[in-house]
Amino acid sequence: MARLESKPGQFINFLPRTHTNKLINKTMKHPLFFIIVFFISISVCNAAPFTPENENLVIYQVEKTALSEKLESLRINMLENKTNSSDLEAYVAFSINVARKKSDPRYFGYAKAALQPTIKQYFISGTHTGLLIHWADIMQFMHQFDEAERTLQRVINISRDNPRTNLMLSAIYQAQGRYPEALKQCNALFTRTSMLVLTACITQIKSLTGNLKDSFTVLSKQVYRESHSNAVNHAWVLSILAEMSERLNKNDQAADFFTESLRLDPLNGFTRSAYADFLLDQGKYRQVKDILSDHLFTDGLLLRYTMADVHSKSNHQSTRQEIRNNIEKLHANYSLSQKMDGDSHLRDQAIFYLYLKKQQSKALALAKSNWEIYKEPADARILLRCAHLAGDEKTINQLREWKESNRYENAVWDQIMNMDGLSGYGKGTTL
Repeated sequence: MARLESKPGQFINFLPRTHTNKLINKTMKHPLFFIIVFFISISVCNAAPFTPENENLVIYQVEKTALSEKLESLRINMLENKTNSSDLEAYVAFSINVARKKSDPRYFGYAKAALQPTIKQYFISGTHTGLLIHWADIMQFMHQFDEAERTLQRVINISRDNPRTNLMLSAIYQAQGRYPEALKQCNALFTRTSMLVLTACITQIKSLTGNLKDSFTVLSKQVYRESHSNAVNHAWVLSILAEMSERLNKNDQAADFFTESLRLDPLNGFTRSAYADFLLDQGKYRQVKDILSDHLFTDGLLLRYTMADVHSKSNHQSTRQEIRNNIEKLHANYSLSQKMDGDSHLRDQAIFYLYLKKQQSKALALAKSNWEIYKEPADARILLRCAHLAGDEKTINQLREWKESNRYENAVWDQIMNMDGLSGYGKGTTL
């Protein structure tokens, strides 16, 4: 097989940036991985396939960076000292940190590959809770919630000294719509974390279960009191306030909160994606492209950038070609995702097939499959859109029951319920 050449001490990144994070290790372990990726990339470029004549041919030389050197140094230390858990943790922690900072899921894959061979022995012995928490973090990011929950419960059984375990469990339960259990984990944080984090944890759940206005007021006051708190925590809280503001139909405030959150934590891909959804809903397509143009590291961000491109209705040939290329790229990645791991990022896949491929039936099927696993408001949003377009009254009624049973509040929910049809993102099309 042809090889990738790097200079000494250089770390090689094999996986394309736009691949979904749950496929990283499965695809890299698959014997046909390099062939699949190679031909996908070639087809996107509309070029004829190229097969290297021999395995010594250098087809690409990876650029050397300070980050790649640091990661390679940590990897070498880890491999040379396989019995030293500290070296393993240093490599895993650095990889996870880079993954979050760069919104690049490949680094979660590197962390998983390093930790997977020994995680079972740490789970049984309970001798290194730090590595167990890292493992749960990876599983949570890859939406393998059962494994993440099992690991976190093991950590709690060993020691209750780390409040992060409760915060992570709360996030998992919230994503699954298990609000009482999520709130219980928040309550366990009393006296064990800052008032800002505690308040954010509680009010975020309360805002989804009938107390939106009060939750917004309480959290707004607390974030003002602790304006000099940790930047990352502060940015997280502001993103929660942005989402609350949006549901209260306070769009100017929502935009301000999103902007300030990204100023404090500019590489947070989750907040950037949520802000892009908000702007798409407002029909502010130029702004969507502005905030995403330098951050197209994941399929989710590329998806939203392409949607903005489509709605911009540019007549430039280069723009139209870019749109076609991006749609082909997303289609290839999502098709591979469905084959390798069917429940990977189903929400975004449903959005893609509804708005960019105009395949309503497939979008509805994906949204329904997603709803069986994930119960966040954004999951309800895409399912309602698909069901409304398809005239699926049974699903619409199920969502009404979900809304009523949780006392979920959203100022524009009824706007969708009363619309005759949805052509895509635009003013008044979100829940």
